[in-house]
Amino acid sequence: MILSQLLDRVGDYNPQLLRELKGRLIPRNIYLVIGFSLILQALILIIAQQPQGTHWTGVFQTLHHLIPLILLPGCIYALSTDLIKEEQRGTLDFIRLTPQPSSNILMGKILGVSALVLLGCLSLIPLHFLAGIYADIQGTWLIGIYLFWGLSVALFSTIAIGMIQNAAVAQQLIHKQNILNGTAAFSGLASFFIASGYCAFFNLFLGIYQEDFILFKWFFLPVGGNFTLGYLWLMTTIAGLTYGCWVGINRRFRNTNHSLYTKAQSYIAMAALQLWFVGFFFPVDANANFSNSPQVIGLFWVSFACPLLLLLVNQAITPSRQYLLEWARYRQLKELWPDLLWAEKSPTVIALGINIAIVIGVWSLWLLALPWNFFDGNQQTVTFGLAWFICLLTMVSVWIYGVISQWLLMSIKPQHGIKVPIETQATFTTIMVMGIPTIVALVTKVPLFWAFTPFPALMLISGSKPMALVLLGLQLILGILTFKGFNQCLKRLGQSETKDLLTSSNLTRFN
Repeated sequence: MILSQLLDRVGDYNPQLLRELKGRLIPRNIYLVIGFSLILQALILIIAQQPQGTHWTGVFQTLHHLIPLILLPGCIYALSTDLIKEEQRGTLDFIRLTPQPSSNILMGKILGVSALVLLGCLSLIPLHFLAGIYADIQGTWLIGIYLFWGLSVALFSTIAIGMIQNAAVAQQLIHKQNILNGTAAFSGLASFFIASGYCAFFNLFLGIYQEDFILFKWFFLPVGGNFTLGYLWLMTTIAGLTYGCWVGINRRFRNTNHSLYTKAQSYIAMAALQLWFVGFFFPVDANANFSNSPQVIGLFWVSFACPLLLLLVNQAITPSRQYLLEWARYRQLKELWPDLLWAEKSPTVIALGINIAIVIGVWSLWLLALPWNFFDGNQQTVTFGLAWFICLLTMVSVWIYGVISQWLLMSIKPQHGIKVPIETQATFTTIMVMGIPTIVALVTKVPLFWAFTPFPALMLISGSKPMALVLLGLQLILGILTFKGFNQCLKRLGQSETKDLLTSSNLTRFN
């Protein structure tokens, strides 16, 4: 009676959560979960008995490793299998048509589908907390651990939903029935191995098994030397990552044709991520040697990690080919520049340029802060100009490949007999275009070819610094030609089918 009243109150706020809980929180399931939990706790206490009393440290460590290994894989596998069943039966499409906000539906799925797993883990918490107190673990640390576990469930659940969404779209396009089932099995198995390492890292971070903190700073804050700052920094980072994943799955839940993020969201995410990473390199040690300095990681991030990140973000904000065709058809009715900056259906060429400008702006502050009296192994001075030039050369190369990706997406025409979606064809074609110069550079060992890859910094490392300015000019010319070709493709696609038919008929009549 009390349970039904609680469920009714839950249904007033979230009908989807009520639907999930009613199907799972039946007396039989509750008794089984609680009974299994009590038996498990009794076995742990029996094993921990010693002549001098209960070994509470062993009880705490056992539960401390066991709970996350049950919680994370159990929640993810239950959520994945439920979404797959709903998708295969078609009931998920019916849920999308309900007037509930998509955020309520997803929240109801995350909490409701995993209700029994959450109930079982919650029943283990009292013994875990009691064992921690008897093992001289601070209560604030224990509360921090529980908050971390809860936030971890939210993070991994949003990632799992995103994987299922992408797998469902791929299955509809390719007509392969085993994609969803394979995704569920992979997510459950991967989460089991990831959960152990993920929680072990958190235990190490909290210093439960060691007393020394890792001495590192983030924007002059002693994150590695202060438990409170370190914990807040870690939880804020995980919360930001969870929110970013949540925005993506919430946006695509109603309409899978939408891009994962809007252009405005990509600007905010790119700025936040770059600021988060650049914070590890402040303050700068003016007396450090460049080869042995952590600052070399920053140059590696800008030269190698940022190009891949920018191309991934470009894919995440790229609309479907149908949306691009509609925009090209009716773009004359709208203001061009605001549309390119903010509109969802417009190409991402300018948006990619804005994200590149954000990267250059953030890391230019870091470059300006460096004294640049560092030396590499050959005692060659690494100047500010050279480092900034590496960044510029890399970003120009990334922008060119972003334009090529959009160009291919709009140029490839659907053909009968080919089941691979056009978006996938364009993505793999772009990867091939990027891979050819890379393979040639690796095989021939000619540094010149690195200038036409997403990693032109390797050209400078290989000793072709005098050619850098010339190659930058060539890149700029190539970028202008690529953009002009892309613009012509837009104009051609923007012509109506009626106009094309009239033009072809007039040419035929003239001939």
